[in-house]
Amino acid sequence: MQNFTQTRPLDVENLERYDPVFILRFSLYSLTVGYIEPMEFAGLGLLAIAFVSMSSPDEGIRKLAYSTLGKFKDTLEQCKKRKEVTRIRLLLSSLQNGIEEPWQRIPSVVSIFAAEASFILLDPSHDQYSTLSRLLMNSSKLNLKNVPVFSDFFWSTSVNYRADRLWILRLVYAGLNSSDDAQIYIRNSIPETFMSFYFSPLSDTESKDLILQVVKRSVKSYKLTRHLVESCGLLLWLSSVLTANTRNSREETNIFIMQLTVVLEPGPDTARPTTGLRLKGSCRPDTTLYSGVEKEYHQPFALVIESIVA
Repeated sequence: MQNFTQTRPLDVENLERYDPVFILRFSLYSLTVGYIEPMEFAGLGLLAIAFVSMSSPDEGIRKLAYSTLGKFKDTLEQCKKRKEVTRIRLLLSSLQNGIEEPWQRIPSVVSIFAAEASFILLDPSHDQYSTLSRLLMNSSKLNLKNVPVFSDFFWSTSVNYRADRLWILRLVYAGLNSSDDAQIYIRNSIPETFMSFYFSPLSDTESKDLILQVVKRSVKSYKLTRHLVESCGLLLWLSSVLTANTRNSREETNIFIMQLTVVLEPGPDTARPTTGLRLKGSCRPDTTLYSGVEKEYHQPFALVIESIVA
């Protein structure tokens, strides 16, 4: 049985997913009656779920998320002045100050950032703890039209600069789930930054792998695909990537081939959530990305990439 469980492929589609409405109602009730202490609440991941739920297209889920976060903040005020409490309070206030409308749907890249930060700020030994703490103390408001802490982490000069860069690359990958996220990436020149950095001497194998994964995820979005082709020279960039890697050693070439398959293989659409928790309504594709001529433009693009590397 042990060998069977180790070798059996993971059937992601058939994994049981929890109902976010149940989790949020449970969270709200537990905080109200005092069953769970605030720091335990955050450590269990319930705070992270509330943050992620703020990006749900379902208004009912967002209302529950906002109510849960409001109650969490109230209970947090009653805690002793511990360092981790102060950091979590800063995160809550920073996000709250960036919200402009009641029950506002925030971009998923921002909600996932807040969810990840809620874990990191509980662990002073985490590589990103010091940088995140400093940035939160120096800024009173999260800009919901930007990728949070992107420049500070991607161009980090700290001792953990490589870990910072890889962390923000993973956040950018996980945060691309809707046309709003795509617009944020375009507005902040995220694709251009990654495509340029790929050829930088500072770009290591793992960074290049993540950049290719971001490119793969990006071409599932019509808006980003068009931007990549028309404004970023994606086809020429891919050609340059191929040319550069043909000069490498056999081992490096094999690594590159594995990286490139990440771009070519089919994957989930970016309109679907990346978290294990499937938010109500958010599992439906964004029809604005797949209507009319946009659908015709989007679907065969992987074939265009494949023809280049054939």
